[in-house]
Amino acid sequence: MNGPVFTVETEQKLRQGKNVASGDEELWVLVPVKSLAHAKQRLADCMGADREGLTIAMLKDVLKALADSSKVLRVVIVTADPKVKMIAEQGSALVIEEKSSTGMNVAIHLGIGVIRKLGAIRVVILPADIPLMTGAEFDRIAGLFEHEAQNETGGYIGISPSSDEGGTNCLFLDPRRAFTFRYGPDSFNLHRASAAKCGQRPISLYSSTISMDIDERQDVDALQSFCLQNPEFQETATWKFLRQTGRTG
Repeated sequence: MNGPVFTVETEQKLRQGKNVASGDEELWVLVPVKSLAHAKQRLADCMGADREGLTIAMLKDVLKALADSSKVLRVVIVTADPKVKMIAEQGSALVIEEKSSTGMNVAIHLGIGVIRKLGAIRVVILPADIPLMTGAEFDRIAGLFEHEAQNETGGYIGISPSSDEGGTNCLFLDPRRAFTFRYGPDSFNLHRASAAKCGQRPISLYSSTISMDIDERQDVDALQSFCLQNPEFQETATWKFLRQTGRTG
């Protein structure tokens, strides 16, 4: 099987940035991104060929939020898509290239392995389809996790669920500790169980905006409703894309 790989060139690029060696206050963020041709299949009925443009817009919003964060040291994208790679690098993210899209859990396992090798001890995994996340809100739940975790003597992970509590939209962990990734249906509960099995305490982190991922038609409808009620979110790349394609009104 042709699994994902990273090249010597990729590792050199990762090491070229400043402050590579991690400390307690240095937070790495890992964002796995599917190839655009396979992204958002469940939106085909309502978005058609615009699925690619929507995926790009949401990724740009996620990258902007992370750039606005005061807690993020480094953003790493795992992808096999050359267009995603270009967008990530334009946003100052580092890229780990896959040979082909092999699924979220495999991509995350690859990314965690590379980040761990570079010395990171605090990692957050985020999807690329949470366009309402802001830097301030990311910092809020990161701070909440830090506050909750400081009283723990053993291992711990932080989990922010999707709005239906079926998915995992934010996952804080120590990459040096064993953990089995279970992204897919019911991943929020599966990740809590995985943490317990590995001897780590799960800490639930709730956010109304980070919880809003975009997978199905009703998610697009919910996003439109939220942005109409909260006009400040109409400055996002995602809202502007929906407006340009006639889907905001």
